[in-house]
Amino acid sequence: MCLLRKRRAVVNEEQEQVSKRWSHVRKRWDELCSVDCGEASSTSEGTDEDLLHWAATNGYVDIVQLLFDKDAELAAANKDDGTRLFWAAENGYAQMVRSLLMKGADKEVANEDGWTPLIAASHKRHAEIVELLLETGANISTMDNEARTALWYAGEAGYETVKSLLGRKCAGDTMWRLQRTLRDHNVRIISVAFSPDSRTLASGSADNTVRLWDPATGQLRQTLEGHSEYAGSVVFSPDSAALASGSNDGTVRLWDLETGRLQQVIGSHGGYANLVAFSPNYKLLALVPGGYTIQIWDTATDNVLPHR
Repeated sequence: MCLLRKRRAVVNEEQEQVSKRWSHVRKRWDELCSVDCGEASSTSEGTDEDLLHWAATNGYVDIVQLLFDKDAELAAANKDDGTRLFWAAENGYAQMVRSLLMKGADKEVANEDGWTPLIAASHKRHAEIVELLLETGANISTMDNEARTALWYAGEAGYETVKSLLGRKCAGDTMWRLQRTLRDHNVRIISVAFSPDSRTLASGSADNTVRLWDPATGQLRQTLEGHSEYAGSVVFSPDSAALASGSNDGTVRLWDLETGRLQQVIGSHGGYANLVAFSPNYKLLALVPGGYTIQIWDTATDNVLPHR
């Protein structure tokens, strides 16, 4: 019973302190609102949400923290598209960022320039806030309106600590991890493509060949030979059963991937054939013979479709 009484005494003291601090908040709201908070007609009408919205917008971090102690609703923190978290991240208020994140603030909200809190914190060199945002799952790949990421800004400014934090996040992401390195071509590789079913990788090279790989194991499956110039384009049919390879020799070769045999040879009628694409139904093949025109071929007849 003695421990229980002590605990109650502690709780009562904490509640009294919060009550006193809350009185201070209301008093400061009265003082400051009369100077620079013209939106409120009277202090008595201000709700907890109004206070939190106003205090966070104007940078009164102590008031924000007091409001959180009083469990103010997060709805106010997310007003105006979550600019409270953005403002705190940009200005380096780590404790405020932590509190907002704990309350569930939207960490992916972006301003009119496309900047998220992570981009803003990275640009301003606020390493602690960058770490907080990364720990709570902020998207490191988000780009702003200029197609720049948080890592780009940190790298451009030479912020080594922030770069290291962001770099470790990238390295820990599966999509950034090197799976394997494939080697067999003896000269430069010009083109690569995955099959739609992701079971085959094709590579075209300046050695005039196309190689087919198993991406899961890295093993070479087949080497397709026939071009007399380099294979500058490789593209799979939508069903992953055939491959088209375009070359500087002016031809497109269609290959059966199950057997590795050549099925068709299409001439470009006017130049190189280094840009090739299948139609989704596999009936048409588009190629760019010289950079200024596009030819569309019927794969069933080997004829180029006429202009209309």
